[in-house]
Amino acid sequence: MTLTPPRFAQGGRQSRRQRYAVVVRLDLRGHGASQVPPESSTLDMARLMADVEELLVHPGVEACHVVGNSGEGYIAQNLAMKAPEKVKSLMLFGSTAGLRKRG
Repeated sequence: MTLTPPRFAQGGRQSRRQRYAVVVRLDLRGHGASQVPPESSTLDMARLMADVEELLVHPGVEACHVVGNSGEGYIAQNLAMKAPEKVKSLMLFGSTAGLRKRG
């Protein structure tokens, strides 16, 4: 899991909103700059949720606005359902309500 510093618009200058907010962006295990987990490790929703909750503890975040795209949106939904006190608002893009088991 990697914590990536935010990128600023307008040629590297902070906007007024960015001066008053901290943006934390998570690279999920095996995505972006994060390492690919070994095949022997468990990579399920419980582990991914724990990653997000651990990330929020690191900078001392008690509650935040959460944005999720695609699969990350599914994780964001689970965070909102299982720990609603940590989610001020939830924004989802290209996400579904979950995955169905076939068969």
